[in-house]
Amino acid sequence: TLNPGSAAEEPLIYAVDIENKEIDPESLSKSMFIFGEHSREMISAETGLHLVRQLCEKEPNKNINISQILQKNKFRLVINSNPISRKLVEDGSYCQRTNENDVDINRNWDAHWSKVTLSD
Repeated sequence: TLNPGSAAEEPLIYAVDIENKEIDPESLSKSMFIFGEHSREMISAETGLHLVRQLCEKEPNKNINISQILQKNKFRLVINSNPISRKLVEDGSYCQRTNENDVDINRNWDAHWSKVTLSD
């Protein structure tokens, strides 16, 4: 679990790890998927939940061999990375996109940021 802040009322952010425990974890490719950054885009978290259910074979798909996938891969999935704002959307704030600090967590990255000077 990950705690997005220090306030006691803030919910935890849960991560789900899915792997074949019979296989050496060091030999597995590792993938992390994050869903629910924009709370108003509810389909994202629902898609993540669907993926978890498929990887756990709770929603079998005859076209996908999950056992074969888990022979070579380990997954970490964060289904709802913006739980406080998700609750606001569920309670009627349908346009809520940012987190409780008014930050768009899908765009608040330090990568590729640099000072640009324009000259003629």
